[in-house]
Amino acid sequence: MKRICVGLMIALLLSSCLGIRSNVAIKPNGSGTVTMEYRISQAIQSIGQLDGNANWPTVPVSKADFERSIIRIPGLKLRSFKTKTTDNDIVMMIKLEFADLEALVRFLDATGRHASFTQNGAKRQLRIMLSEEHAIEPELLSLAALLSTGYMFELHFSLPGDGTLSGVDAQGKPIQGVRGTSVAIPMPDLLAYRDGVQIELVW
Repeated sequence: MKRICVGLMIALLLSSCLGIRSNVAIKPNGSGTVTMEYRISQAIQSIGQLDGNANWPTVPVSKADFERSIIRIPGLKLRSFKTKTTDNDIVMMIKLEFADLEALVRFLDATGRHASFTQNGAKRQLRIMLSEEHAIEPELLSLAALLSTGYMFELHFSLPGDGTLSGVDAQGKPIQGVRGTSVAIPMPDLLAYRDGVQIELVW
């Protein structure tokens, strides 16, 4: 079994039952902004609240949740938070500012297991692991994949110069959906990668 992962941002993907559209804008000095919209299926949210589903990952769904999540990350600030509810989804629109790339990495994954940044001279490299093993029951995972139909994981990087984005599965095979410095993958397809997916940004 696997868990979908992109700290605070990866916590959002841990639910494997939502759509994320995010733009990360990086300035020459390493500071920047993250503009993000994510959608949580109300059906999936209900599943997570059922008795016996304690292992179902939780995600922040209010401004207070986000503020509690980022308060421990130095250099990260919440600039705006809006939410709305549709017939099918809870939709959150968030904008954050990061003071440096270390704050960005901690936002992506505070544990340090799924996101890393390295620099060699002028070359910078950011790696993000998008899935790993988890404790969700197979039946619930199958249901999540079914209910995730129509949801996308979209991530775009705006850079101060030229850059390339690549993505591979656990066997090193290129994944579909990568173009320029963007990746867009339907959530059911992302769930279908049995052993994980990694993306790498170089600029």
